Amino acid sequence: MPTSLGSALMGDHLVIGADGAVRREVENSVDRSIDTYFRGGAHDGQDADQMIGSVLRRYHEPAPTVATETRGVMARKKSLDQGPVLRGQILARASELFYERGYAATSIRDIADAVEISSSTMYHHFTNKQEVLRSIVVGFMVDFNAATLPVLADGDRTVTDRLDEVIRIHIEMSDDRRPELLVGNPIRYALSVDEQEEGIALQARYHDAVLALVEEGRATGELDVRDAGIATMALLDMLNGIREWYAPDGRLDREEVVQDYIALARNLLRARDTAGTESTAATAAAR
Repeated sequence: MPTSLGSALMGDHLVIGADGAVRREVENSVDRSIDTYFRGGAHDGQDADQMIGSVLRRYHEPAPTVATETRGVMARKKSLDQGPVLRGQILARASELFYERGYAATSIRDIADAVEISSSTMYHHFTNKQEVLRSIVVGFMVDFNAATLPVLADGDRTVTDRLDEVIRIHIEMSDDRRPELLVGNPIRYALSVDEQEEGIALQARYHDAVLALVEEGRATGELDVRDAGIATMALLDMLNGIREWYAPDGRLDREEVVQDYIALARNLLRARDTAGTESTAATAAAR
């Protein structure tokens, strides 16, 4: 361990003074030492993150007196008072930074600065940058499944009605939370094998639910497809591809895209009403 980092973590910069002075000096010196450590280049980034995070947690014990308005104390107070709210803010800003700069070019310090907290407060919530990425990827898929799976499984509604709504949810969530969605694919290599499998398992639940809907529609005659598996993959590839080209300031507004894709999906699956005739949307799309 470099001397500068070791000195900061072992308390050599400790200063006894007025209320909050001890914590302020510790956090500020740790922040400076972290910067020095990572600029040095001779380290394993992930191991260093884990080591720093575990030691810095010692400095987040409740202060014995009322916190003063210093950088370190206010950061700690923000960490403890806001809790889950601050965690959500960290994930939101991190996803934007990963989207704008790339995962590799974004540091823990960059994320902390964006949320206006200290690096040590950041480590109080996340062990390392990889854990931040995992939380973004998994968090999006959990929310996405929570919005789509109940619709897909609602047996009281027709297959085409459920299909239309899920297409809308898929497009709108992909657009509303674009940074989180894009983070999930190009830089998934940064996740561990277990973390990758966790994300893949969540995606598989959505795929399987869509497949079940297509198979149900084929059984009831609402959809006319030869192979439900191929039809499902074609449908999902079509929907996932929107994020590669759609821009809010482009030629089409989002509602137009939603309506066009509903018609295209119905045409792809040869959707029919309960009387056995092709649906109006599918017929219009085919013209």
